[in-house]
Amino acid sequence: MRVRATGNQIAVEQNDGGSQQAHSALRLRLVLAMIGAGLFVVVAVMLAALDAPIALVIVSLLLAGGGLVDLGVVITRIRRGRW
Repeated sequence: MRVRATGNQIAVEQNDGGSQQAHSALRLRLVLAMIGAGLFVVVAVMLAALDAPIALVIVSLLLAGGGLVDLGVVITRIRRGRW
């Protein structure tokens, strides 16, 4: 990268040897959201089967719901091509 200053203007030039731009990690986020949502649903079912306190079951279901919302957001972004 080379910076040139002429008068009131500054120009930045990048040669071919520079690093590539970072890409979005939507596919990784998609996989993690699926794993998280599935895991918390399984945990909620197991807690309910073991007669655990209802608060733990509700918290687990809320976390699973958050994963499902994130899953929907990621799928929408992938379909729109924002990556």
